[in-house]
Amino acid sequence: VVEVLHNMFKYHVEFDGISTLQNDIKHQQIEDELLSVKQESSTNLKEAARNPVKRSIDKVEGTTSISGSSSKKFKLSESSNAIDPDMKGTWDYVDNGKLLVFTSNGVSSKSKIAAFDLDGTLITTKSGKVFPVDTHDWKLLFPNVETVLKQYIEDDYKIVIFTNQGGIGKKKTSSRDFQKKAEAVIKAVNVPVQVFIATQNDKYRKPVLGMWDYLTEEKNNSIGINQSESFYVGDAAGRAANWAPKKKKDFACTDYLFALNLNLAFYTPEQIFLKEKAPEFSNLPTFKPKEVFQNSQNAVIPDIANDKKQVLIMVGSQGSGKSNFVSTYLKPLHFTIANRDTLGSWQKCVSVMEAALCKGSSVVVDNTNPDKESRQKFIQVAKNHAVRSEN
Repeated sequence: VVEVLHNMFKYHVEFDGISTLQNDIKHQQIEDELLSVKQESSTNLKEAARNPVKRSIDKVEGTTSISGSSSKKFKLSESSNAIDPDMKGTWDYVDNGKLLVFTSNGVSSKSKIAAFDLDGTLITTKSGKVFPVDTHDWKLLFPNVETVLKQYIEDDYKIVIFTNQGGIGKKKTSSRDFQKKAEAVIKAVNVPVQVFIATQNDKYRKPVLGMWDYLTEEKNNSIGINQSESFYVGDAAGRAANWAPKKKKDFACTDYLFALNLNLAFYTPEQIFLKEKAPEFSNLPTFKPKEVFQNSQNAVIPDIANDKKQVLIMVGSQGSGKSNFVSTYLKPLHFTIANRDTLGSWQKCVSVMEAALCKGSSVVVDNTNPDKESRQKFIQVAKNHAVRSEN
């Protein structure tokens, strides 16, 4: 869809017989350009109309797939890269811009990945403020960043950056401005780098593994990654206050959890660039699912297998393994299963619960039950029968 506004659009649009463009291509950049044009004076608009500029998109790739979902990827060739003509490479726009990927010239697919966060890991603000005041408010965090990255290249690593930039999705940060910044950073480190930018709070945002999945499935030329030799570096590490003199506690532990979820070795920027010892990672979530499920059969089942009536309420998204757990561990213990997909409604689940509890049977509610309201219906039934319920 092309919206043509009289005296509001400075480009002369030509259709050269190339394939029709998808109407969702580069939404953010188009919006930024329109906003910029609207702010120009009428004199400048007339002058721009007398000197039309033709913009062409040289290549549009079709639909690809990641983790079972459909995503569209749009690639601009180097000749159409208007962000920084001195920084050669390609941009991929995945899932309508939910994920942005920049691959600079010279990047080679490797089995060993040296992965880094961006802000607070490779760069910091020039102003000294926590958040940058503009696109140019950055500098390399340490003087030896370029030297260290070059050494990893020589050691046959691929350099990859994974960064969360939710401000783009919230329209607080211009996608176009951040792309300029990313290219400038790569130019400063002077090594081939591939950058993954998560713009929304979704499957691509760390510590969820969407960016890594896209790297392994789409952006490493089918070369398998050696997890034991790869690593991830980030500053959101869950360090307590005074991990270094006068240092505040880390604002989050996102980077630590990202590496943990990937089963990658994790390092702080100070370990990599300053050769400091590993700090204590103490400001972390208390729930550690890997530890719970390492011996799940011995640790969990004895608490369930008793002679008392019980109501177990499963909680989790579709495909998370609830029904598999129920059929593997609870069905053999003669739990009555109340499943909305099978019965058709939560009211029928309640009826099945009532009947089973009246007969003295234990019940498991095998639904997603994502909120307190949905769980409360079944908890109340358990209370009515003086039965302990467990979520």
